[in-house]
Amino acid sequence: MKNIFKSKIMGRGLRFLAIAASFGFIIAGTLLSSSCGGGGLTGGTPPPETAFSVSGSFTKSGGGDVEFTLSDAASAGRSARAISAGSYAVSGELVDGGIIFRLTGTYDPVARSYTASTSSSMIRFSINGAFTASGVSLGSTATLLVNMGGDNWVATTYPITEEEVSITGTEAGAGDLPPSEAGGIPAFARGWWSYTQTHMGYRWDANVLLSEWTITQELIETDPEGRKEIQSFRSSVVEVTNHGSYYDVILGYPVYVANKAQAEAAATAFMTEYYLTAAYLAEPPDDGLGKYYWYVSEGGGGEFYLPPGIYEMIMGSLDGSPGILQNLQEALGRVPTREEFAVEIRKLLADNDIDADELDAPKVHQPWPEGPKYWYDPVRNDIVWADFAQNQWEIIMRWYNTNYLERYLIGLDVTPVTRYLRSRITFSQNNSVMTIADYGVRHVEGQNVWFDFECTTVAAAKALTQVDTENAFTITR
Repeated sequence: MKNIFKSKIMGRGLRFLAIAASFGFIIAGTLLSSSCGGGGLTGGTPPPETAFSVSGSFTKSGGGDVEFTLSDAASAGRSARAISAGSYAVSGELVDGGIIFRLTGTYDPVARSYTASTSSSMIRFSINGAFTASGVSLGSTATLLVNMGGDNWVATTYPITEEEVSITGTEAGAGDLPPSEAGGIPAFARGWWSYTQTHMGYRWDANVLLSEWTITQELIETDPEGRKEIQSFRSSVVEVTNHGSYYDVILGYPVYVANKAQAEAAATAFMTEYYLTAAYLAEPPDDGLGKYYWYVSEGGGGEFYLPPGIYEMIMGSLDGSPGILQNLQEALGRVPTREEFAVEIRKLLADNDIDADELDAPKVHQPWPEGPKYWYDPVRNDIVWADFAQNQWEIIMRWYNTNYLERYLIGLDVTPVTRYLRSRITFSQNNSVMTIADYGVRHVEGQNVWFDFECTTVAAAKALTQVDTENAFTITR
């Protein structure tokens, strides 16, 4: 019997470490999760001689050049300071309009990525980038979160021209950053965090870097057959509120929405640049997903693609709780016929207001194509890369840790929209363990419960009162 199940949280979009969403998408031999990560990125203490430095400039919309320099302590001729196993503190300067601001952040020499940030009273500056194993830059980007008045923050990303710069200007004073906006992510929480989870042969890993005003993450899901799916997320911090026992964090980030043709053109450019070959799929492989459906055969067999919890109510749960099938067998003293079983399933679906197709025969699924392949996923607004050789995944990672699609869309003058998330974060075990639960709008559809997390305004994020505590999760140093 094939068990396929689906969760409404599939459509939640980007959220800070949305790993909890993964568990609604388990299906043997098929890659489904939209937010998982990290394989091969974690672990290992960097050698003490590791050095990091980058500098460059970019031009803001409407004009005005911004320049910055950034390095770790080793590059500055001092002893490198490891702030966690696998990351270094980095610092530097950024000059905007003749005012010099201090950059602080984190470099991970294992993943070879970095993030750094600074803030004025009206702008959050975020600098992000990554390097190859040989130390060659894969490119850097700057994201500006600009206050347009009140709680109206607008985010835009700019490609950085990496070059030597000379920082000159006037040091920012205390008056440039009101006390209410000082601080961002608490100092003890900045640096590198990680997450690993396994379930039914699947593995989810994540690396997270926090600076004062940025959160970045690389996430990878590895399925039982070794196939991987990767996602990355970068966001600026709008504000952090200390409630004593927990912190509320509001994130703001630009979303560059691609159409199918633009995303596929970016994928072609990426493969050409890195000498990759893969089969193009005009549509995602048929993994059996779509509208809810079900089929039962004589003898109690069948195929189900239904909301989480409903399948267990039909076939019984792993903890031994009986389902419709077992109850029918006990009541009848025999295995129910196909129609007897179907009658009870129809009643269950009607009672829970679930619209699902009843099939006359098992659904015919297209086989997963062999070899490397890619396709556009409109739900994620991204390209999915699948079945590449192990030694090619470092190249595929460049699509994610360099924001390749985003940079391609910026080159096409695509205008971004700004989205916001709000999370409740608590710390324990001497601040070495972080637990995150997200605020959202709760929806109930029969037995199916899900949250919408993404907001279009800061005011909407602040107005959220419900916290998704059931899907809270923990990451560690």
